[in-house]
Amino acid sequence: MRGIGAGTRIFELLDRKPAIPPNQGIAIDPSRRGTVKFENVGFEYPSRKGVVILDNFNLELGVGESVAIV
Repeated sequence: MRGIGAGTRIFELLDRKPAIPPNQGIAIDPSRRGTVKFENVGFEYPSRKGVVILDNFNLELGVGESVAIV
């Protein structure tokens, strides 16, 4: 029976409308494109104080680049 309940929940999620419409937005002026920089970023989860996830993290992304941090 749990499989049926899980399947029902998946279909509910697939059928829902997103809060932010994915096909709308404002066009960005091409002259505003450029690199994005993160410098000396630090992060820890509020629920795990003292466990540092990022410490002095630096990243520079050029126009058109995609990055995933896992």
